[in-house]
Amino acid sequence: MDPEDLAAFYESLCTTKETSVKLWWLNDDTKSNEVTLDDNGVRNSLQSIRTSVIHPNTSEDVNRQFVLVSATGDPAYKNKPLRVARNTLAAILDACEFPSYTLVSCGLKRFHLSHHVQYGDKDEPVALILLLRIPRNSQYINVAMRICLCDLATVCFFTAMKEETGQGLMKKCFERSHLLKVHPLYFLALVFEERCLEYKEWFDKILEDINMVESATGMTRATWRVQLSDTLIDWFSDYDNLLRTLYAIHSELSHFDTVTTFSIKIGKFLSKVLELSEDLRVESGHERMSKREYGNLQQRIQFSLSRCELSSDKTREMLERVKGQINVVSQADTGRNY
Repeated sequence: MDPEDLAAFYESLCTTKETSVKLWWLNDDTKSNEVTLDDNGVRNSLQSIRTSVIHPNTSEDVNRQFVLVSATGDPAYKNKPLRVARNTLAAILDACEFPSYTLVSCGLKRFHLSHHVQYGDKDEPVALILLLRIPRNSQYINVAMRICLCDLATVCFFTAMKEETGQGLMKKCFERSHLLKVHPLYFLALVFEERCLEYKEWFDKILEDINMVESATGMTRATWRVQLSDTLIDWFSDYDNLLRTLYAIHSELSHFDTVTTFSIKIGKFLSKVLELSEDLRVESGHERMSKREYGNLQQRIQFSLSRCELSSDKTREMLERVKGQINVVSQADTGRNY
């Protein structure tokens, strides 16, 4: 996107006039309680974040600070605006040295994955920035993360459409703080795992709907059929009702196919980013993670990725089954009308 267009895009973001942001801070020795900040509280905290995390005084691998800034809402949706005032949002992005196009990654109703490397005056890599917009229907999670390569000090700006989503991830970070001390990418691994669980629940519901239709029409084995009420059987005996239901299932399954395909991209993205972060640290004169720590994180990502790939295979199978059912019902309806 042309940087000159960003000003107009910034004005189109959907935000509230007042700010309500949650801040959680983890370092080597302590982890703070979650605190809620207004506009003034955010601006006061940004200076500490800038000096401790963005430009730390130490160049050793001992800082390991992890700051999570969380807000509810989505800047792409008028009915659920981001609970951060525009000026405060701009201040957060500026203090954390996120690129200006961060607004684009989180402000459009599109999926997004990208990484960006920041370089110092001597062309040495100093930070790795990750931008993600992860779907679940319209319940997006936005993540902008900046990892300082010298010590892995990290600031993460995270938004979720639903407050309970954000609260759940904050709670998980508090419980899994020992993982975040190993590597900040564990945060994204946790987000990925949480989304995968939600995708499974979503897919299971679609499978229940398909099984219900197949049971009503007899287009499944007797041992797989579910018991339906007389009311449902009568309702499905109407060809119009049956076709509308099948089309609705096909539409939702097609959308799920898009989402689960993207989830595979997320897993591959995280795997590559972990490798990239290690290469960049070596390039900037620092040591890699131990093989054990690297393997644990990489294998955790690969496990979730494998589940997504299997879900994708099953989704394509179910799409073909639903298409077949639509064809059979359509042909039967056509024959009945002659």
